[in-house]
Amino acid sequence: MAFWVANDLTEMFDTDAFGTASTYTAAGQSAVTINGSLRTEYIEIEGVETSAPIFVCATTDVSSAAHGDLLTSDSVAYTVRGVQDSGYGTTMLILETV
Repeated sequence: MAFWVANDLTEMFDTDAFGTASTYTAAGQSAVTINGSLRTEYIEIEGVETSAPIFVCATTDVSSAAHGDLLTSDSVAYTVRGVQDSGYGTTMLILETV
């Protein structure tokens, strides 16, 4: 049984509720507008503890996400440094300010 369905994600990332419209540019591709949730959280990556901006969005919006892709949200430009697919329809992009 899946935890999320398309309607749940649409509501979750709706810009009138919790979501933020952002511009995502995969390497070699044109920029597209996607909705997601931008936040700063404490994370641990390969034993290194840090606080990093994170953008959570629908996996279908970033299905080919890779390190080095670009995301602009709230007029701040970021580089994707990590991609973590939840397996439940969402992907977490770990970001670094450009």
